[in-house]
Amino acid sequence: MLIKKSVLYCLSLIGHAVFTVITAAGVSSTFWWLINGKALFGLSTALIMTWVGIGGIMLFFAIFKNRIREGGER
Repeated sequence: MLIKKSVLYCLSLIGHAVFTVITAAGVSSTFWWLINGKALFGLSTALIMTWVGIGGIMLFFAIFKNRIREGGER
């Protein structure tokens, strides 16, 4: 299956954008929970969102960087 480099690049950018939004939401809500000091559940959820976002960004970077370098074939 041959996929053009531009399509892979666009998918990579979309994936990065989605996980960047998740990371930003996680970080901002982490600070909100730390400032207000309300509930531990909210803080743990925010931290999980942050780490899922960072992990997703790294995953997309690793997958699409290799595929783009290989010429889009797989």
